[in-house]
Parts: sequence; structure tokens; C-alpha cells
Amino acid sequence: MTVSITGYRTRGLRPVLFIITAAVLLAKPSEQGLFYDQSVGAQMNPLGLAVDSRILYRIPLGKPGNILFESTKIDVGFQNLFTPADDLMALYCTIEPIAVFDVTARVGFLELFKLLGFGFIRLSGPTARYDGDATSGITQEHHAGLWASIAPRVKIQVWNFILAHTLTVNYFDMFITNYYFERHTDSVHRGTDFDINNDSYLFYKISDLLMVGANNFCLNVPSTGYVSDRVSAMLVFTPTLPCFYDLYAVIMAGSFVVDHYYVGKLYLAAMVGFTIKMF
Repeated sequence: MTVSITGYRTRGLRPVLFIITAAVLLAKPSEQGLFYDQSVGAQMNPLGLAVDSRILYRIPLGKPGNILFESTKIDVGFQNLFTPADDLMALYCTIEPIAVFDVTARVGFLELFKLLGFGFIRLSGPTARYDGDATSGITQEHHAGLWASIAPRVKIQVWNFILAHTLTVNYFDMFITNYYFERHTDSVHRGTDFDINNDSYLFYKISDLLMVGANNFCLNVPSTGYVSDRVSAMLVFTPTLPCFYDLYAVIMAGSFVVDHYYVGKLYLAAMVGFTIKMF
């Protein structure tokens, strides 16, 4: 949380939580059962904090021993993504028909609250400023809306190199006709709108404990012409403990090459998470 009047920003954090969990598990055979996944992430420039909790049931589609199909699966679950600005409660489904491709669909209820000073902010138009000085005099609201997304992903592992790319289309309906400050993407959106994220990762697996990599995250909001592009380096730690199905930690550092407010500024992010198999 930040006490700055510039507000609460979470751009880029949600995609990081999604792709890293999957990238760590890229070549792991699927196991049927009920799983619980918990992760906490934070970032600077823009400031952000997110607590991501998921419970899912996994149904394997392939058989062990075939590298193209042993990780195939269907995951059906519930996600709660909490930040100091809002809370997303969503149902989601991931289908992985082959090891090199999967697609995830989500639909949920997004509630924005002003209790901590990061409420819903209406804006005058697509080019309206939304920095601290511009929004300090705007009344913040408690507001709710709908959010849905579809995210196909391609992932390839060659020797110790892992390449993954996700194209995510997010749909928002805040039940208003004017524009507003969408805090998850740190950009201006229409009341009913969509945006497009291109998220690319290249990892090199040094050992079972450590991967290094690079990330390029690009956000595009067609209705306003907004574009943001960030490049980062990464360290991914994957220790093994008998009480966890998976355990992981991520550190990122980079900068924005295109953005309204953060070009050239240092971007930092960190995340820790675990998965346990309930039965």
C-alpha cells in the first residue's frame, strides 16, 4: 500500500503472477486432484501489491511418458485477487490440450473500494491526465463491475531454454458511459472497454533451483490509443520442500520504454508463492 496521492497502481503485476506460476510448472506431469495456490507480489514504479488466492480441481488429459501430453490437463477453479484498491472474485478454466499450448478463460466480479484511498475515479475523456495532481480533487467512489478475459499461450522448451508468450484480452464493464482510471492497467478506459496484453518470457534453466530470464510486457488500450511497453530481467527460484507441491519466488528489474509516466524509471517487482495438493 502507498499513502501517496498519486494513487494505487498495479499494472503488470497480475500477468506476472499468472505466467510465472505456469512457467515454473512447464514440463511437470499433471496430477488429478484439488489444489490450493497462494502468492503475494509487490512492485515499484508503479507501486502495487496483490494477494492472489486460487483453489482449483485438475483433470489430467494425457498419460505419463509422452512429453507432448503428460502435462495436458483441464483446471477449473475460483480465484480471489485482492489489492488495496479492489477485489476480484472470478471463476476460471484452463485447458491444455498439448504441452506447447494452453488457454485460460476468466469471468468475475470486480469491486473497487475507497476505504484505503484508492477508489474508483471518473475521468473527462480518453486523454485525461490521471497523475496525483490531476486526480487529487476528484471524488473517489466505491464501485463495482464485471471483468472477463481470454488468454491463449504458447510455450516451448528446447534444452534448458523456455520461451512463453501469452496474448490476453481483458473485457471490463463498469456500467458507466464515460471514462475512468483503470487501476490494474494504470490507464484510461471507457466504461465498457477492453485492452490487449502481450506478455513474452525467455528463461534459461540453470538448475532445478534457479532460472534466469527476460520479460517484455506490452499493454494496448485501443479505445484511447494508450500503449505501454516494459522490458525486465528476472530471477526465478524453485526450491523443493516435501510439504509443498510447488514453491517459487521471483525477482524482476527493468524499465518502461513506452509509457505516459514511467519511461526510463526503474521498475522492480518481487513475488513469492506456493501450491499444495489438498487431495
